[in-house]
Amino acid sequence: MDRLGGAEARRPAALPRRRARGGRAPRQARPAVDVGSPRDHALARGVRARQGRAAPRRGPGAVAASVRAARRAGARRRRPSRRRGHPRRGRRRRRRARAGSAAGSRARGGRGGGDLGRDGAGVQGRPPPRGRPPARPALRRRRGDARPRRRAAHPARFLMISIREAIEAIQGRVRPTGIERVALQDAVGRVLASALRAREDVPGFDNSAMDGYAVRAADVAAVPVTLPVEGESRAGGPPAGALVPGAAMRIFTGAPMPEGADAIVIQEDTDREGDTVVVKAASEVGRHVRRRAEVMACDSVLLEPGARIGVGEIGVLASQGFAVVPVARRPRVAILSTGDELRELGEPPRPGSLVDSNAHALAAAVREAGGVPELLPLGADDAEALTARVREVARRADVLLSTGGVSVGEYDFVHEAFRAAGVEDVFWKIRVKPGKPVRFGVLEQTLVLGLPGNPVSAVVTFELFVRPALRAMQGDPRPFRPRARFELAAPARAPRGRTELARARIDADGRAHPHRTQGSADLTSLVALDALLILPESAPPFDEGDVVDGLDLRRVDGAPASPF
Repeated sequence: MDRLGGAEARRPAALPRRRARGGRAPRQARPAVDVGSPRDHALARGVRARQGRAAPRRGPGAVAASVRAARRAGARRRRPSRRRGHPRRGRRRRRRARAGSAAGSRARGGRGGGDLGRDGAGVQGRPPPRGRPPARPALRRRRGDARPRRRAAHPARFLMISIREAIEAIQGRVRPTGIERVALQDAVGRVLASALRAREDVPGFDNSAMDGYAVRAADVAAVPVTLPVEGESRAGGPPAGALVPGAAMRIFTGAPMPEGADAIVIQEDTDREGDTVVVKAASEVGRHVRRRAEVMACDSVLLEPGARIGVGEIGVLASQGFAVVPVARRPRVAILSTGDELRELGEPPRPGSLVDSNAHALAAAVREAGGVPELLPLGADDAEALTARVREVARRADVLLSTGGVSVGEYDFVHEAFRAAGVEDVFWKIRVKPGKPVRFGVLEQTLVLGLPGNPVSAVVTFELFVRPALRAMQGDPRPFRPRARFELAAPARAPRGRTELARARIDADGRAHPHRTQGSADLTSLVALDALLILPESAPPFDEGDVVDGLDLRRVDGAPASPF
């Protein structure tokens, strides 16, 4: 008796054969106990799991019942496969599987391909232990079992993040650059580092806002009236005496108000007749008079920290006697372009080479954002050389920008160089077009950003992620580009799975004209660039006349919050 406890004796005899049409005998009828295939067992486990029942320990008859129920459920739930292949391929695989199962059974001394169950009783047809079968020799090369080729190491554990998440990750690691004192004329475009207070009243005395005559308002209440003219007051002249009642004093713009006068009659409302003046219009108390400290009192706050110093701020500071101004130190930004195909500006052309335009475009963007760019020598596609360069630059720069070598090519060694230099990885890849393969990390106090090598991708990702960081380092409370609404002058759409920043020109009517090509290598799309249109990844295509959001690059003032 075998391990099935008499299963051989219980196996039914073959049913009588009947002659089929054409002289062929029908196939042998199935045994009474059908234990099913491995797929049937998997379906049975799924049915039990949905019913909340655990897999019991039972014999062939109970298994067969579960298999039949699973087949009925599988027939209802089965969907046509998307894979298309040769119709005989499945048959060949099943034959090989059956041959392998029989060979394994004979090697173990079993019968009919059975193995031991959980309780020690064999169950004929039980599927082999769960797990992935070994790869066929023909597929090993595709699955990576063959010796891999020499290529750069990539942080495959990173998942793509959104634009908002990338901005938050960078802004959360920004540190102030410190304070330095510069001459007033050198402070244009800088960010004020500390509050400045007024040193004197503005204006410093009561003065006239118009050319005319200083009078007492009570003397000109009834007009016309003729008053004698006694003395004059002019800006920068000797002090004028007191104004006697019933008289007028000639006065000019900015001149001190004489004692006793409380109003100004403008010259257009008078007629001068020798030593007298005819006043034709009344003037109430305080008319055309600038009172002392009405603009600003001494010791009041003149400018707040974070103020961007422009023309008006220079004028106010000069009026208060500030020859030196405390400002935020400009961040030092090192720019490293990588790639054997690059050549320096002015270098003779060679076959297959390109001028390094990224470094010069990014240097201009750094200056516009308030930083100090440092263009490094070109970096070759060599991991060890790039690692040494990253370590050396990080000692003196606040930000390190590299371009190129951050994608998945076999010569993209920036990943390996960053890791070997000790850069703490934060993220790699963003759901944005252009500029998906942006890499960001921190090396000690230095922010390290690997930007794409395509020129448009490098400039757009700088605008999105680097520029706000440089402004925030300088204490700018409004480091982001303002968000605005634009009417489309042409259709536009975003690619699946990523938000697109479409380059556009804004016409006199405020309509946005997307550039005819949005490729990441087309530098001409950055010429006369007015806005970056935000085309969300999940939005349907936009038609002409639709209104979309975008970043207005024309405005100098910033926004306190991220536009994403």
